[in-house]
Amino acid sequence: MLYPCVVRATIVIATVIASAAPAGAQTRTVVLSGAAAPGVESGAVFSSFPNSAAAQLSLDSAGQAAFLGRMLVGSGGVTSDTDAAIWSEAAGSLELVAREGSQAPGVSRGGAFAEFARYPLLNDNGQVAFPALLRTGVGGVTADNNSGVWAQRDGGMDLVAREGEQAPGAPPAASFSSFTANMSSEGFIAFNNQGRTAFTASLAVGSGGVTTTNDTGIWAETASGLTLMAREGVAAPGTAVGAVFDDLTTPSDSPVLNHQGQLAFSAQLRTGAGGVTSGNDFGIWIADEGELSLAIREGASAPVPAGATFRHFGEVHINDRGSLMFRGLLNIGPGDVTAANDEAIWLRRGDAITLVAREGGQVPGAPAGANYGAFSFAALNNHDRAALSGYLQVGAGGVTADNNSAIWSGPAGDVQLAARENDQAPGAQDGVFSDFFTPNINTAGQVAFMASLKPSIGGVTSASDRGIWATDVTGALRLIAREGDLLEVAPGDVRTIAQLGFRSNSGNADGRYSMFNDFGQVLFWAEFAGGGEGAFVSDLVRRNPSPADFDENGVVNGDDLAAWNDGFGTVEMATHAEGDADGDQHVDGRDLLAWQQHLGSAGTPQTITAIPEPSAWALATICGALHIFGRRRAQRPSVKNP
Repeated sequence: MLYPCVVRATIVIATVIASAAPAGAQTRTVVLSGAAAPGVESGAVFSSFPNSAAAQLSLDSAGQAAFLGRMLVGSGGVTSDTDAAIWSEAAGSLELVAREGSQAPGVSRGGAFAEFARYPLLNDNGQVAFPALLRTGVGGVTADNNSGVWAQRDGGMDLVAREGEQAPGAPPAASFSSFTANMSSEGFIAFNNQGRTAFTASLAVGSGGVTTTNDTGIWAETASGLTLMAREGVAAPGTAVGAVFDDLTTPSDSPVLNHQGQLAFSAQLRTGAGGVTSGNDFGIWIADEGELSLAIREGASAPVPAGATFRHFGEVHINDRGSLMFRGLLNIGPGDVTAANDEAIWLRRGDAITLVAREGGQVPGAPAGANYGAFSFAALNNHDRAALSGYLQVGAGGVTADNNSAIWSGPAGDVQLAARENDQAPGAQDGVFSDFFTPNINTAGQVAFMASLKPSIGGVTSASDRGIWATDVTGALRLIAREGDLLEVAPGDVRTIAQLGFRSNSGNADGRYSMFNDFGQVLFWAEFAGGGEGAFVSDLVRRNPSPADFDENGVVNGDDLAAWNDGFGTVEMATHAEGDADGDQHVDGRDLLAWQQHLGSAGTPQTITAIPEPSAWALATICGALHIFGRRRAQRPSVKNP
């Protein structure tokens, strides 16, 4: 049944969107050395944040952070055995999640955390996951069972996997080996919004038939629990009989996990069996609820140029659509491929593969003849838009060694220049960009990155040559923070930034840690001249989306009307993505009117109190759209009962 097309103007929408922070108040202090550490002994204070220069911090969609911190030994009775811990703001204020010396969940009484070797991952539901070491000699902990992975669920903290325990999917008596080696791999663990993890791990050689030729694997949590997805020495789906996976614990094999539970990874096959040679021994696999399938394999035909074939794969990304983006090299020779054009970034939608950008291709926004060189890092968002960092080929198009690095972003085949070496750096007076680091892209297509500035230009010195930039809702590039600049860390406490940290190349749908969320908030670490350090969240380019932007891509259009139509009639537990604009967990006419009011808006700040009476044109537009969607809707059953 179609909703009536005549609606009075007295309907009130109970959605309030927070307005942008005023100038001068765009940065919030998350944590600062010297401040009291919550959840521990009175008198304990923060001293430092391990791995801070690499900026391994996590930010969720609500602008809340999680981090690994260290307390000052001696303050509040803190010792060198209890000085490190993980904190999170997910509950609304900074709270202790886990601490050295505290009881580890899932471990016998007395089993305590000894070390947090890696950063915590924070999902958009405020849950944290992390790997850790246990203290040997207590609680039955030995050198053979002293590492594991933990994750928060709705009911608290759970042990996901532990060294020495039976590995799911492996033969009886085959147990996990040390997770310590994997902790050195930055992306060995992924964590999604369902509270599920995926990780690489090793098995203990010598029991359960485990040898050095079958002791590595990839596990993921599914609806059935922790599940073995792939194992060294085991048949690789989509390949000939006899073909098996090789070692699965290299960084390039690290899994990515979207919020729908789909997992992807690149892997190498063992040559010499099942027709595997050095020319077809790499591939990318994707899994959905435990069902693993081959996505693309070395030796397969590439979409362009005609006759070209894939040679190697790396750096795999995934989004909630199940799209994959990856770095793929081409075999030199076929299709006129040379060493100057054999590298590219590709996007796989369903079974179709599209070129994002290719070495040797014309660079958008650059003079004719300026071609892509090698690519450094990439990220993929939920709307199949990419952010890339890389180089231009020196020579043609006026490209020199002084202007050959850049950042690009946009849809496959149409990425545009976001920033280039020697360009004026916004907010840096006359300073110009030099090198670029890992790019991030959010759902709305905003891009954030760290970059260095060229010394001796525009007054830039070694004390002011690095900064963080991000695009706002209009696409304009804005300076978030810069070394040498002043930052007010507390009322009246203004300090000079000596060093910055901002790192992660995520699109917020791959299960990796992110420091740039879907609403444009930027999390960064800073160290100050004269001492002290901390973590901060900037709202400078934060967007305040319309309540009718159901797909959260920064604009209200027909796609959002389609989302409302698909969710129409849902009367309990409806989500914003299903068309609930006013937050009442129903999808009804009020939500449709919100769409009508904000049609064409692009994430501008606003407070909604009432909806005016629709114009005749708007009513006709909505009625026509509803008629079309209603016919389509009548042809298929609703997912949920009204």
